[in-house]
Amino acid sequence: MKRLALFVMAWVLALGAAAQNRERTLVVAPSQPIAGETRTALVIGNAAYANGPLRNPMNDARAMGKALGGAGFEVILVENATQAGMQRAIRTFGDKLAKGGVGLFYYAGHGIQARGRNYLIPVNAEIAREDEIEFDAVDVNLVLAKMDSAKNGLNIVILDACRNNPFARNWRSVAAGLAQMDAPTGTFIAFATAPGSVAADGASENGIYTKYLLAEMTQPGVPIEQVFKQVRNGVMAETRGRQIPWESSSLRGEFAFRPGTAPGVAEAVAAAVRREREAQQAELQRLQAALERQQKQAEGLELLLLALERQQKQLEALGLRPPEPPRPVVATTPPEPVKPLVTASAAPTAIAAPSIDSRLPQPGDTWTYRLSEPSWGDGKKQRDYTVKVSAVSPTAILDQHAIESETSGEWAHSAGGYLAALGRPLFAPYLLAFRDLSASGALGPVQIADPACTGPFLCRASARVVGRETIRVPAGTFDAVKVLVEQDWQPMAMNTTLGAQAFGGRTLTVWYAPAAKRAVKFSSRPTFGSIVPIETTFDLELTSYQLK
Repeated sequence: MKRLALFVMAWVLALGAAAQNRERTLVVAPSQPIAGETRTALVIGNAAYANGPLRNPMNDARAMGKALGGAGFEVILVENATQAGMQRAIRTFGDKLAKGGVGLFYYAGHGIQARGRNYLIPVNAEIAREDEIEFDAVDVNLVLAKMDSAKNGLNIVILDACRNNPFARNWRSVAAGLAQMDAPTGTFIAFATAPGSVAADGASENGIYTKYLLAEMTQPGVPIEQVFKQVRNGVMAETRGRQIPWESSSLRGEFAFRPGTAPGVAEAVAAAVRREREAQQAELQRLQAALERQQKQAEGLELLLLALERQQKQLEALGLRPPEPPRPVVATTPPEPVKPLVTASAAPTAIAAPSIDSRLPQPGDTWTYRLSEPSWGDGKKQRDYTVKVSAVSPTAILDQHAIESETSGEWAHSAGGYLAALGRPLFAPYLLAFRDLSASGALGPVQIADPACTGPFLCRASARVVGRETIRVPAGTFDAVKVLVEQDWQPMAMNTTLGAQAFGGRTLTVWYAPAAKRAVKFSSRPTFGSIVPIETTFDLELTSYQLK
């Protein structure tokens, strides 16, 4: 008896499952008919597949049928349809459309593409080979053909059918998702995701796409295009851009699922116009600021060119090899005028003003260093050493330097490696702004631009990148590139009265910090010789700086 009871129970459960999975067709009358407009919808939800059963299509189809009924549609709802059942429902749907009005077709379930055409999969399909699909599936074009034959004014096709192909393992070539379709005149076609992409079935009561569609289509007076735009925004946000709904439209008239006035339409239009005007005003201000920057840049570049010429003449007069940076290019093309306000147009295209490499400083940038050096009788002497940028181009930087109680000077810095008299004999302080110092090794020839290396002395120098180093100076702790400069000098003539002691040299260590856009420390020490044409013992450490 116990075995008999168990058998009866299993039989009853099997009958219940079969009843749930078999094909069923319902007709839902519109709860609120739209005055003067007939609306007809065919909704199909297929879930009970032998291959690849799905969780949500039944829930999606039932919820969609209810929502469409509330939007004035007479709904034909078909659940778990076979191929014959789908074809029969589409034929009935086409006959009703022939009476006119708005037609809507919604499908949730498996859908696949083959040879550029889209097919909806009945629950009883057994498709072993790709070339058999047209015999066991339903071509979406059948729906479009019925709509075309009906000659009604407006049609909507919604396909939440871009899930994985359940028959893919038996096919030689597999194309994901559905193929792109162009909407016939008067038709709006919506896909749960972009052509060739796959949409998730969803882990909640409804699929992700249909969940957002059900929420948005209840808004009164909202145009269909805006509804699906909001759906796309919601789906993309939830899936983090992995699923992007897509539409193809050739509608000629207006359509809203729910009649009425969209909430806040007038306010939204006014806000859009206000935002457009504000954007135009901001763009005008940006362009004016860009023009002012260009004018200042042109003035600064002219100043830089004059300084370069003066500097080169001075060094050539001393017989030295001056740095020879490429001549800066002054931008002379004026910015385009601001476009006039056009309501609901795209934002105006931004006009890019000529820009300087972000590694370079800007006019007005300042650095203050502490200069420490020996002082006879009272130990170490410390003074402030200040630098301020006057002009910048992609190939040169003009700055002024000054030391307390000493005269100031200016220098046009170039991209090469050079030693110059910058208050103290220093190596190119902006080297990191002009070239990559990531690789250790020699930096190439070092040009001498120090007047002290004239007359009885001949100077030579070499430089190399040692590596990266964290260095602490009064201005803070910096990640820096360390460069070692070796400089030596000798008498110009061997019969000079200076003798052997005129031979000498020094080591200059420089730390460059990208965050400060300049060297943050110089440290110079003598290596040999007693007669020196330059200061050989000093430290220059950054104490503060300000970048624009």
